[in-house]
Amino acid sequence: MGLCVTREKSSLGMRPHSRHHVNFVQSSAAPAVALPAAAAPESNRWSPPIQFPDGSPSLLENTSAMHASSPSFTPLLSPPPSLPLFLSLSFSLMVRFQVCGKNGETVAELEGELLRKKRVFSYFMLVALEAGGPLRALLLLVTSPVIYLLDLIGLAGAAIRVMIFISTVGMRPSDLTAVARATLPKHFFSDLSEMAFEAFSGHGGNKFVATFMPRLMAEYFLREHLGADGVLGPELLVAGGRFTGLVAALPPSLIVPRRVSDALLPSKELCSAAPPNRRPKPVIFHDGRLVAPPTELNSFAILLWLPMSVPIAIARMLVGLLLPYNFHFIACAALGLRLRATFSPTAPPVGPTLFACNHRTLLDPVIAATLLRRRLSAVTYSLSVISEALSPISTVRLSRERKQDEETMKKLLRGGDLVVCPEGTTCREPFLLRFSPLFAEVAEEIVPVAVAAGGGMFYGSTVRGYKSLDSFFFLMNPTPEYRLRFLERVAGGEGAGEEVAGRVAAAIAAELGFERTGLTRRDKYRVIAGSDGRVEAGK
Repeated sequence: MGLCVTREKSSLGMRPHSRHHVNFVQSSAAPAVALPAAAAPESNRWSPPIQFPDGSPSLLENTSAMHASSPSFTPLLSPPPSLPLFLSLSFSLMVRFQVCGKNGETVAELEGELLRKKRVFSYFMLVALEAGGPLRALLLLVTSPVIYLLDLIGLAGAAIRVMIFISTVGMRPSDLTAVARATLPKHFFSDLSEMAFEAFSGHGGNKFVATFMPRLMAEYFLREHLGADGVLGPELLVAGGRFTGLVAALPPSLIVPRRVSDALLPSKELCSAAPPNRRPKPVIFHDGRLVAPPTELNSFAILLWLPMSVPIAIARMLVGLLLPYNFHFIACAALGLRLRATFSPTAPPVGPTLFACNHRTLLDPVIAATLLRRRLSAVTYSLSVISEALSPISTVRLSRERKQDEETMKKLLRGGDLVVCPEGTTCREPFLLRFSPLFAEVAEEIVPVAVAAGGGMFYGSTVRGYKSLDSFFFLMNPTPEYRLRFLERVAGGEGAGEEVAGRVAAAIAAELGFERTGLTRRDKYRVIAGSDGRVEAGK
């Protein structure tokens, strides 16, 4: 396969439209007709910002680097015979650069090919909100009708430029990189086409992906989760350590002809027979407040809901702070907070009990106390001062010193029931992190608790944001839901930590249908924030 980048000029002799095409073409295409050097001025060439594995310079640097990196580089005057006739008729004067590697590179378009949808507004909205703040996101939403109109009348390149400018101007590169690592992969992954990915990963040679979006936005996901060797996309310009909102090279239209790309997709039989290891790397850790992709409609719905969500969230918090447990169910139901608990056939424990649950939000111990109608204490590795002050139950910080933490937990158990989250941090996806074995050594009996929590609009956890607002954001959802399943008791005791922790984790994973992993709290914070997870006092 070959990588083909094209430029089209207007047949009316007007200024070039600067339309670029990236197409799948066969390396065995018929010999091309060479253009005179004057027909393809250096200033009009667009080159994808990729590095070849052999260490040759980036194609973005200059045309001589392009010649040096691929001996088969040839300017073309007409589309190769592999293109359908109806596409050939749309080119009046076209300069096509063909780069063919030794093994044959494969290039696929991200929008509309690897991703099922071509619309990219939601990804720019995530950048604007998570890296730029709510005011930048509001400006992008207000501008969305203009962006849609530009796209509708065939000025997709202008629409992309507007979104890039609004979402990145004045932003530090580190902020965009953080969002590209922590927030965007989850939303990319949810829109990934399995059939296209199987076809993409099944081709030999180096694999490249072309995208409308700035390279920094998509590169981490494509390399880390899809195994791409290079990413072709616009390069953001930086001045004074911040983005200018402009790009060095922006292809307004990256077109993979449907009839050509479809020929590369395997049949349904081949897809069903694909090796099981040919799957994208799952997204286990991610950040950001929004659950659903912030499309124009979803963003507008969030904007309308925000004025009502704040007083509702405050009222839901006051229920736990002011009302007795006996009134919690009625008050929560009236305010749209859905709570449900189921118990194993074994009678609920009577004496001081240790409850071990998987961790979804900071409200896990509070909801457990509400459903049990019992006063509980909770231990945590790090908690903001604000969250600790607003908690309706007693919370105690652990020191990360094993002997000291063991004594703290035993002391709390002697005084009443205790809730622990052995994972040490929240995980949004259907995975269980490694359970710390300390909890299994401080109690004779342990009750595993399978926790499922969700809201359709906001996540109740964060890494890069303000953790003091985690519970508030969860309660801002229109209909937040908690479902707890109290499982059969497991015998604990000194010296049985690892084994008991594994049994507790296995019981919870089986109940929820989650996959167990060996990942820890430290892994999560290193991936998302590059830290060890300690919370600053003010956050």
